[in-house]
Amino acid sequence: MMPDRHHPDHALDQEEPTPAVARWLIRTRLRRLRERRLLTQDQVANEVEWSLSKVVRIESGAIGVSVNDMRALLALYRVEDRAQFDELRVLALIARSRRDRRIFNMPSSVRAVFEQVAHFERSATTIDVYAATWIPDLLQTREYAAALAPVRLGNQVVTDDVATSVIQRQEWLTRRTGHVRTTFLIQEAVLHRQVGGASVLATQLRRLAAAPSVRIIPRTAAARFVAAPSFAVMTIGDHGSLAFVYGFDGSIQLVEEPERLAQLQDALSQASEFATDAATSSRLIAEAGQER
Repeated sequence: MMPDRHHPDHALDQEEPTPAVARWLIRTRLRRLRERRLLTQDQVANEVEWSLSKVVRIESGAIGVSVNDMRALLALYRVEDRAQFDELRVLALIARSRRDRRIFNMPSSVRAVFEQVAHFERSATTIDVYAATWIPDLLQTREYAAALAPVRLGNQVVTDDVATSVIQRQEWLTRRTGHVRTTFLIQEAVLHRQVGGASVLATQLRRLAAAPSVRIIPRTAAARFVAAPSFAVMTIGDHGSLAFVYGFDGSIQLVEEPERLAQLQDALSQASEFATDAATSSRLIAEAGQER
């Protein structure tokens, strides 16, 4: 069953999911149930008398699923557990809700870029980030984020709005301390990339040195491991994983296709092997800071 969001002991990581996360949970579970029954999407369409495109669009998240459609699918998949049906029904209602369920007052100018990833950060139990281009959003200072905005998003948004949205996401993550584990694997070259001038970068590096779970991938390993652009792999409890790929053009693309997701998870594993330990990482960050 979905947790009671009004209960006083209700933990942050157990809050009712936002519509974006609810839609992901629904399509992930429906796809798994279909695969367990060894049914193809075409077979499902024939059994419930839908078009194949409707089944494909439901599982891809292109359209929502009504409670009646959910009931038809669960009957076909022979799901008889009432609790499981009730949970999926609640998720379907949340996913189709038209109420404003934004997790914070994100500036409208950057909502299209940052809101989706913020929704999943809100529900994630693990967030593993690989950074090949710049300091990850969740570790940026406001000044660094503002200076980087024109580079990653051009003139599409107001610089201060980008910085505000980045800091809002960080503040929410801080509220979830104890409910989410984070790791940050950062290419050494990122530490030396000029963003906002010497003083901005120096302040950013001091912030980075104080952050937990940061590991630096030394330049000597860069020739052995190249994965660009940057990406983050998130796990949502025991429901599964997904990823967000950060494009050089400022885009943030959701990745949930199994093969592509597996590639990113493998790349993350390799990056972890090449990353230095905590002491060496701290030294590399300090040395980069001394150059400012």
